[in-house]
Formats: sequence, structure tokens, C-alpha cells
Amino acid sequence: MGFSHSFAGTLVRSLLVAALALGVPSEGSAKRGKGRAGDKRKRPGPDKTTPVSPPVPPPTASNLPIAAVRLACDLGPSSGLCDAAFSAASTAAARRYTLIETPKLEALFAREPSLRGCRNDSCRMAIAEQLNLWRLIDVIVHSPRQKELSASVSIFDPAARGIAADVERESKRDPVKLEGTVSEAVEQVIATQRLTAQLRLDVRTADAKVKIIDSRGGVRELSESERSGKTPVRLFLGGYTVHADKPGFLAQDLPVTVTQTGASIQVELQLRPIEVRFEWEPKDAVVRVDNRQVSAGYPVMELSEGPHRVEVLAPPGKPYESTVRDLDVRRDMEPVRLLLQRLTELRIQVPRGYSVSVDNQILPAERFTERGLQIETSHKTTPGLHSVSATSFRGLQLTRLVEVRPSSSADAVIRSPALWPGAVLLTAGLLTAGAGVGLYLNDGRCVDQDCLFVTNYAPAGYSMMAVGGAAFVSGLIWLGYNASHHPRFYSPSSQRVSILPSFSPRYSGVLTAVHF
Repeated sequence: MGFSHSFAGTLVRSLLVAALALGVPSEGSAKRGKGRAGDKRKRPGPDKTTPVSPPVPPPTASNLPIAAVRLACDLGPSSGLCDAAFSAASTAAARRYTLIETPKLEALFAREPSLRGCRNDSCRMAIAEQLNLWRLIDVIVHSPRQKELSASVSIFDPAARGIAADVERESKRDPVKLEGTVSEAVEQVIATQRLTAQLRLDVRTADAKVKIIDSRGGVRELSESERSGKTPVRLFLGGYTVHADKPGFLAQDLPVTVTQTGASIQVELQLRPIEVRFEWEPKDAVVRVDNRQVSAGYPVMELSEGPHRVEVLAPPGKPYESTVRDLDVRRDMEPVRLLLQRLTELRIQVPRGYSVSVDNQILPAERFTERGLQIETSHKTTPGLHSVSATSFRGLQLTRLVEVRPSSSADAVIRSPALWPGAVLLTAGLLTAGAGVGLYLNDGRCVDQDCLFVTNYAPAGYSMMAVGGAAFVSGLIWLGYNASHHPRFYSPSSQRVSILPSFSPRYSGVLTAVHF
């Protein structure tokens, strides 16, 4: 018991010395003050934002996190209420934190007076950084009505750069009741402060600025060390928007939800499109970039830096060649000028009834003009070697290669199959066979009067009939095959009946077609 009384006495003396050092009136001075209460001269009241601090109770453990209590009291001459509020807040906070010494806090406010009454997060963060605080507890006591008090308590988390919890309570103008109200409010914000977790950022765009926007619209701009991952980014649990931007790149807003296990997000900005101006000739051509048409009224298109595909389509019916080219877009580039090459002319003449294609592109039949047994047209094309194919109404395909020189014209003439070789061969075969028959009929006749010698024309007659017969059949086949593809025997669909000779490797004869 003696030890306990001695320790209690020592503690009381220490508190009294500290109170005198901090300017708190002792019991004697308080009595002297009461004796002068009758003095009607007005004395200046305490600073509205500067509390008269009672001694802070010593921490129960030296390894508790460091915190500070900041009081803003607006109660006029009721200085006892401000002292009671600060004492209650400090006592409640000291149970969970090691409170920083009041002289250190006052020294900071003396150096930077604007931090004393500033209540935004940037000021709170500045106080926490300079004093190396784990938490900053703000207590605001004011009198909204004549006979009642209002106490607002908030706790600031420097790691999350925001208010972790806040509460507002009402109290009577009584120091005991005010102490209980403030103490309960401080204990509540400490116990109910929001949890935090780490947001792992992977910023792949160098020198990009990153901001964290919470659901209330609060903005937190990350430092270079936070963007690079050297300093962890801690946020309260909940939803956020990560805004990233950089000159020359498209800004990006990415939603993220921070849970108890934290969250991860990757930021990679895309290059801002480059405005590219196009100029082309002829003016009525169509220009497309990556399948998007360039407006003729405003020939400017936003394109990303890098390769693109440009198509220039010639106006219909104009002698120009459509073209496709690659375009490498870069910043500060000159306008892109596109000039279509004027086409050369290819004059085509084929047999009537044939279909025509140039470089495997079929030409419409209405473009051709009929002239006797031929049809002809002119086709605009590019310089170089071109393939002209004509397919008959029976499927025979004839092809010619024609070279077209720049700024000139060329003729592509495809003739119908000739009939005269077959007619000549048929006639020669018929005559040869007839001569062989004549020889055969004159075989065995007497040459002299005594008929000692007779003619022997049979072998020659047989040979001539065989050769003549073969020539006749060959000529007939030739004539029939070519006649089936000849425009002279072409029968348009308007004719109902057509009779044409037809030959194939398996049969030959006359083909009769009836059209309905």
C-alpha cells in the first residue's frame, strides 16, 4: 500500500508540473481568478481554433501507432468546455494510439498557420506527413443553437488519404456531459473506421498521370513512386475509377473494386489519333481508309500512328484506274496526295454470240455493238499485258494476250473458227473417193485387140476410195465442229428452232434445239 500511495503521489506531482508548464491554471490561480470575477473589464476569449490543452495521458504501451488530436472549438468565452472536449478526446484516443506531444503540433501550426484550421484532405495529409502520423483525429465543437452543443469527430487515414470514419453528436453545455459525448464519439470512429486494402497498379505507359476517383467524386492523384509500384497504394474498400492520361494518348477510365484481398489493374494508354488530310485527283473519286470513306467535304480523318490501307476507287465511266496502297501514318506528316492513273483503251472484236472477259472480268453484253457477224466494244484498262478471252455459245474458249502501251490504244481481235479448211478437205475427199470409184469401174478392161493385157486399177481405186473417204469424213467433222461455234449458225434465244451440226469425241450428227 505504501508503494501505491508513493506512486500516486509522484503521478499527481508530475501532472501538476506538466499543467503549470502548459499554462493550465492551478487551484490557487483559479481562486485568484474567481476573486477578480467582479472586474467588469472584457477580457479576450480563447482562439476559436486553438485549444488550451490539458496534459495528455501517458500511453499504455510504447509500441502503439502514433496519432494526433486536433481540436477546433467555437464556444466563445466557455473555455472550460473546450478544455473538457480536448481532454476527453485525448484520453479516448490514447487507449489505442500514442499521441504526439502538443508542443510538436503547435510548432507545426506556428510554421504553417494555414494548417491549423484547414479541414480538407490535402491539409490533413500534410500534417500527417510532417509529423509521421498513423492517424489524425479531428474534433470540432461548436454551438449551432443557443443552449446546445454539437461535436463532430473524424479520423483521417494517411495511407488511404481519406476520412476513415466520422460521427456527429449533440450535447448539453455541461463539461461532464460534453466529455462523455466526445469520448464516445472518438471511441466510435476508432472502432468503426473503414478497412483498407492495397491496389496493385501496372502502369505500362511511361510518364502517364494516374488519378483515383472515389464514388463521392473525391480525386487522389498518385505520385511517381505510387505509379511505379515503389510505394503501395492503399484504398478504402469499395468501388473506384482509375483515370489515366498523357499528352498524345487517349485518356482512359477503368473501374475497379477494392476488396479485402486488394485489387489489381493494368493501365496501358493508346496513342491519340493523328489528323491526316487527303487530296486526290479526280475529285469525284472515292477514297477509303481501312474500309472507312473519307468525306469529300472535309477530307480529314483521324488515324492511329502506323500502317493503314488506302483505296482510291475511280468514278464510274471515267478512264481512270482504281488503286490500293499502304500508308504509314506518323505525326506532323504532310497531306496525302493521291493521283489516279488515266486508263488506256483496248478495242475488242469477237464473233457474234460470244461472251468476253478481260483479265477474268466479264464484260456486260450490252456494251457491245453488233456489226455483221462480229461484235465490238472499247474497254478502258491499264498499260501492260492483258488476257482477252471469248467463249462461244457452245463453250469454246479462245484467248489472246494483248499488250497495251501507256496513253495509246490496242486491238484485241478474236476470229471465229474457219469453215473453209473443212469444206476443202471434204471436197477433196469426195473427189478422191470418186476417182477411186472410177478406177475401180475401169478395172479388168482389155488394153489391146487380142486382150492380151487388161487393166489392173482395183488396188489404186481401193486406195483412192479409202483416202478420199477418210478426207471426206475429216472434212465433215472439221466443218461440223467449227460450224457449231460459228456466228453464222448462232441462234439467239428469240429463235424457237435451230438446227446445227454437232460433234463430240463420242458422237457426231445434227443438233436440233427448240426454244420456248
